[in-house]
Amino acid sequence: MVVSLTIANGASVFANEGDPTATESPSPEPSPEPSPSAEPTSDSILPVSPATIQSDKLDYPPGGHVVLTGSFWLPGETINIVVNDDVGATWRRDVNATANLLGDIRDEFNLPDWFVATYSVRATGLTSGFRAESSFTDSPTKITAKSHEGQLSPSGSYTSGNITTYSEGESINFRFDLEATHGPTGGQLQVRYTGDDGVCLFFDGDFALGTVEAISGSQPTVTLASGPTPVAFGTSNGEWVVTLDIDYPGTFGHSDPASIARVNYSITLSDEAGECTGSSQHSRLNAAGGTVEQSGAQNVPVPANQVIELPEILVTKRIDRDANG
Repeated sequence: MVVSLTIANGASVFANEGDPTATESPSPEPSPEPSPSAEPTSDSILPVSPATIQSDKLDYPPGGHVVLTGSFWLPGETINIVVNDDVGATWRRDVNATANLLGDIRDEFNLPDWFVATYSVRATGLTSGFRAESSFTDSPTKITAKSHEGQLSPSGSYTSGNITTYSEGESINFRFDLEATHGPTGGQLQVRYTGDDGVCLFFDGDFALGTVEAISGSQPTVTLASGPTPVAFGTSNGEWVVTLDIDYPGTFGHSDPASIARVNYSITLSDEAGECTGSSQHSRLNAAGGTVEQSGAQNVPVPANQVIELPEILVTKRIDRDANG
């Protein structure tokens, strides 16, 4: 008869009845804990990509022509290229390109005519799984008029503050800068300066367009379109208005040197300017069309109370009608 006994450690002992040599069965070996599976990484999912994608410029005008190129793709494979704007997703391009025998790709297209901001580019190899990314921007085409200044007398330096110590009948030199973001582009800018303000005629009708100095980059042509034209004369807003045509004929963008030019002009105080009152007299700029805008008011004050009034000379003519002296 076989007898089974359980001892303290949980092991079972089996023996024949009457057999003094009972043996202990070995304890079972504990099963090893399963090791956790390694988390997949992006490198284990996607191959390390040597492939590239890039645009021919970092910045474009709205509607600009974009050329994308890439290298190190598998020869002959299809590359999916997605171009999307990062703000509002108002425009998207999704096309396929085929890598040539050298593994190079190329894609060309025009941007929308409206301003978007930043575009992302993502290219994916449908065979290799290679992926490459880049980005570019588009910014609005604009010509900014800024740094409007008048020349001080007698120092000859320029300031945007009060222009003083000129006498009646003298000419005053002014200047301002133009800066353009892209070309070709153009527009109009007005120079508006105090005329008949209801008290007297402050500046007369003379306007002389001076030199256009090249500061850097592509340069514009600046020509007189109209004026000086009297506007609102006899009121406190009475001004002479001169309109300038500004044209940047060249092709340039943000990757080119900054396009900055300095425009010089002069206007003349009337013979009665010293008789005017107050301090609101001025010469100022005003954007008038096209891509022209301005930075701030661009108003240079020429206070009437600082104009030197010339003495009036009375000439008396005596006629000896009877020739007797």
